[in-house]
Amino acid sequence: MTDPSFTTMRAIRIESGESLPNAADRAIEDLGLEFCDVTGFGRLEWVELKGDSNGPPTRMQGPFDLLDLKGRVRRVGSVIMSEYVCTISHVAHGEIHVFGGGLERAVVDFAELTFIPLVLAKGATVAEDAVAKEADTGRDAPPPAVPSPVKDDASKWSLALAESRRLEREGAAANWDDVEPVIPARGDIVNHRQFGRCDVVRVDGEHISLRKPDRRVVQLGLAILVFEPAGEQDGKDVYNVAVTRF
Repeated sequence: MTDPSFTTMRAIRIESGESLPNAADRAIEDLGLEFCDVTGFGRLEWVELKGDSNGPPTRMQGPFDLLDLKGRVRRVGSVIMSEYVCTISHVAHGEIHVFGGGLERAVVDFAELTFIPLVLAKGATVAEDAVAKEADTGRDAPPPAVPSPVKDDASKWSLALAESRRLEREGAAANWDDVEPVIPARGDIVNHRQFGRCDVVRVDGEHISLRKPDRRVVQLGLAILVFEPAGEQDGKDVYNVAVTRF
């Protein structure tokens, strides 16, 4: 039997002046969710995107269209662990510029969020529950069953989370090294979920410029896009495009 909590999506609207990801994290608690994916769209007044491992966040003044928000949230007691990535755009000098990256924080004009509950594997809660008990009561919690030279449970969780992210980054890098990315050429056709059927007018080392059906040109960063061949049309190669997760 399918767990009903896995199939019941919840949707909320975040009003002007509220902040992300704080408002999304609060909603997790209000909805009584423990583990879920978050998706959304809307409009932002300003945004801070996470820098690289050695750099500070980059703050940009909007307004921006929030084209896509993705996140995963785990709540254990009063402890909320979350990470979000977003794709945003704004218009400058008649062109639409698109950015993406890890979301540090933002203030919204409005946002529509959908929460998709997930079922956590039973064996994955031991260390997390120990962290939650220690955070809620202030007392030392029983150590997880996995032996570790680190005595503090919260430190163990932090190290495990950091190691998981490191392995994820290395795995993503290995995949990019092994597979040559597909990039359309000038004159090809790109089917974009937001902009529709677009003609490729320019490609350089970092960007691709697309002419939308309304004849306006939008410039996108190649680093956040994945193209998939979708056949031919009128003698031109056709590609579907998706925004990759950071």
